[in-house]
Order: sequence, then C-alpha cells, then structure tokens
Amino acid sequence: MEKFVFCRNPINAIKQLRYDAHFWHNKSVQPSYNPLSDLEGDVFEIIAEINPGKASKFGLTIRGEQLSYTVKDQTLSFMGTDAPLFSWNGIIKLRLIIDRNSVEVYANQGEVTFTKLYYPDPSNLNLEYFSEGGNSTIELMEAYRLESIWLEREQELGYERP
Repeated sequence: MEKFVFCRNPINAIKQLRYDAHFWHNKSVQPSYNPLSDLEGDVFEIIAEINPGKASKFGLTIRGEQLSYTVKDQTLSFMGTDAPLFSWNGIIKLRLIIDRNSVEVYANQGEVTFTKLYYPDPSNLNLEYFSEGGNSTIELMEAYRLESIWLEREQELGYERP
C-alpha cells in the first residue's frame, strides 16, 4: 500500500536572496558548544542535516526562541507547538527561513512545518545550535544571510540593515 505525504517547502527563488554563506560538515557538537556563535543578524536561511548521536535533545535558539528535537519522543517543538518527526536513516533534516518577525521551519523536506510570528528584542540577534545530554553531529549545515525583497522600500523608510 502506497503512502502519500503532502509536503510544504519555500520556493526556489529564495536562493536569489542568499549571500554571506557559512558551511559546516561532519561537526561533532558537544553540550555548551555553539558552532553558530559567529553568526549574527536578523534574516537567515539555515539548511541542516543532523545526526542526534548521543544527544537527548538538540536544536537551535533563534533570537531567544528555541526550536528543539527530543530524541526519545521523536518530537519537534517550537514556540508551544509539538509535532512527531521521525529520522531518515538516523538524520533529521531542517530548513529554516528566519525573518525579523517570523520563523518558518521545514522539517524532513517539508513533512512537518511550523510558521510562527514573534517579536524578539531588536538587539537580540543571536543564533545558537545546541546539543543536550551528549554530542550530536552536524552532518551538513548551510547558513545564508538573506537580502530583503523590500530593500528599496526599507531605504525609503530609513531602515538600515545591520
């Protein structure tokens, strides 16, 4: 019996907005280490393939809001919403579109998605990858800053990008 799964993903044209690329490959992450500590900003696209390894929980903290995957429960959680998420051959795939006041999460190529509005402290531009209970492995992670599609309008309004 065939199983159909409807998936949701961002349009490919978002790639045209990418700049300032950062890459990680086969990076073991122990608790208390943040490989994203050098990234700072408010608009990003992050694509990751994570092997939970010995971690009980891993994820990202985005300007104060935590996206987490609990290994035992196989649950992805973000801003009060939980969804079951099963690994693909031991890998969890995440894609995030982070904007000034929203975060879109696409897990396992869009099988599970979250779209959340939020209003972070404008001075908090921190991104963190975390691993709890043991090491997880970033098999692959790409992080891109994104240009605004409203750049001309922002300039008219006097908004300056960090």
